[in-house]
Order: sequence, then C-alpha cells, then structure tokens
Amino acid sequence: MVFTWSYGVAASLLAAADIVAAQTIPAGDRIESHMLEIAGEEVLSGHEALMEREAKRTIYVNQPVTLENTRAARLVERNQIVALSFQSGALEITLTGRALGAAARGEQVQVMNLDTRKMLTGVVQEGGWVLLQ
Repeated sequence: MVFTWSYGVAASLLAAADIVAAQTIPAGDRIESHMLEIAGEEVLSGHEALMEREAKRTIYVNQPVTLENTRAARLVERNQIVALSFQSGALEITLTGRALGAAARGEQVQVMNLDTRKMLTGVVQEGGWVLLQ
C-alpha cells in the first residue's frame, strides 16, 4: 500500500490524534515538539504539519492544537525593514523596503521602497527577503 502525505491527510490524522498543548503557547509563538503532547505523552516526532507553525491566539494547557488555531510562521512582520530583489534574466536589482503587512514564506506582501516611497508587491522567500514581481 502506497501512502502519500498531504495537507488533507495531515489534517485528518491531527484531528484523530488529539494533540494538546503541554504548556501555554502565547499567540505568535512557533510550535515546537516539546510544547505538545498526545494523551499525556510528549510528541517526539511526526506531526510535521504543526511544526514551524505559530499560534493564532494563546493556546492554554490541555487545549487542542490544530491547523485551525495555528498559521504558517510569519517571516516578515508589519513595518519591518526587508531586503527586496528584482530579477530578470541576468539582471538583479537589490534594495530595501518597509513591509506594509505580515506574511509567511510564499505569501504576497506589499512593501514600500524606502528611496522612492513607491508601493511594490512581492513574495516572501525563505530567510525573510522579498522577491518583487
């Protein structure tokens, strides 16, 4: 039997596993394995769907930790100064800007070019820099 891991499968497994908070997880904190437990046992591995996510709101001890009360970890915060990069063939232009919203990897975010004050849109990349479109 071939088993492929997907978001839908992860969601159904997480719902069946009754993963709860082993400690209070403040809103915005990233989820780590030591913060979770299943029926009184620490989660040592697996449940990758929750790892590297962050709590949308404070999750108290013994409350369920689900995909619904967590979100993808934000790499860019509102008003953060970020590196911007525009790439076209061999041409690459790098500048700095101010993020006008928070975003996770792969999400779009509006930024303001600090030199020209022009509004630009880009996609957040691993490492917290923005690739302009």
